[in-house]
Amino acid sequence: LHRDKSLQNLAKWKQPTITVRTHGVEEASSGYEHELSDAYEQPIHSTRNVSYHSRQKFLSKPREVTEDTPIQSLFVTVKAHMVLHALRLLLPRIRPSTTIVLMHNGMGVYESLVSELFRNAENRPHFILTSNTHGVYPLDDKYMSVVHTSTQGGSLKFGVAPDPRGRNLEQATLPGDRHLSLNALSSPDDPEAAHYASLRNTVTVLSNLVGMNASWEPLSDLVVEMKRKVVVNSVINPLTAIMNCRNGDLGDAPHTARICRAICEEASLAFAMQYNEQWAEAGRPSLSVRPQTPFTGDERTALLSRLPPALRAGSLVNQVFQVARSTTHNTSSMLRDIRRNRPTEIDYMNGYLVD
Repeated sequence: LHRDKSLQNLAKWKQPTITVRTHGVEEASSGYEHELSDAYEQPIHSTRNVSYHSRQKFLSKPREVTEDTPIQSLFVTVKAHMVLHALRLLLPRIRPSTTIVLMHNGMGVYESLVSELFRNAENRPHFILTSNTHGVYPLDDKYMSVVHTSTQGGSLKFGVAPDPRGRNLEQATLPGDRHLSLNALSSPDDPEAAHYASLRNTVTVLSNLVGMNASWEPLSDLVVEMKRKVVVNSVINPLTAIMNCRNGDLGDAPHTARICRAICEEASLAFAMQYNEQWAEAGRPSLSVRPQTPFTGDERTALLSRLPPALRAGSLVNQVFQVARSTTHNTSSMLRDIRRNRPTEIDYMNGYLVD
């Protein structure tokens, strides 16, 4: 789906071929159809500092989508602040049996989609959430040609969002040992096989993406991975944008190290309070936290002790600098957006932590 008419026409004129260069080797694939979506044509620049919860009232009224062919599987790779608007335009083509794969930086997008577009659980499509450390950048000399990059070897971890109809999609074999069963998604004798067919097919496709090191994760584990990544993004993206530097430069200055640790400590405590609230709602033993009251040392220690090790401040700091080193020559997406006077994803990175 192209974002403007000229790109769509150019794609058809140049032949529908996509070329990907990985480690110097180019691979081309063709046979694609090309359609148009006007998801980017909106006055969004004036809303950069507006919370993403209220952002939509600033958007222009979307034009009517005339194409009504139902979509079976939709891979959404636009930036976080564009997802809601892009899917709003495609609503006439989305069915409860559609599977939507969200592939973006930041967190909070899925929650916004559920509250804004898919409040009725019966009409809600299937969602697959991902944590992706692959990326691409375009080749200047070739149209629809990109270079595939990745951090730390690159991985694509995915999990299936809870089923609105209450079906248990994760099967437990032993305590603490969960796996995804394709038969749980759908089986030949399933009376609702048609409803779950695209979910089963999409999970199968994702599982077979060997070149992207793709793997299914239990949703609870995936959420930890996503939270870990949102902290990394909340440090590297804004700091490189403020300092106008490459990722690797963050480790060269003592003041950036201090800011990094402060963000990681604050994020870790925010996650700890979030877990504590979830435990209280579930009737599990939790701590009574007094609003607007500074924590005692014991309260802070008790809260943080319940966190998964990957979300503790020390681990988060190490992860930030590991990613900065492995992408040392990269320019962050937020810095590129700032240089081009485009809106950034900060509402879904630091904004998510603030919320």
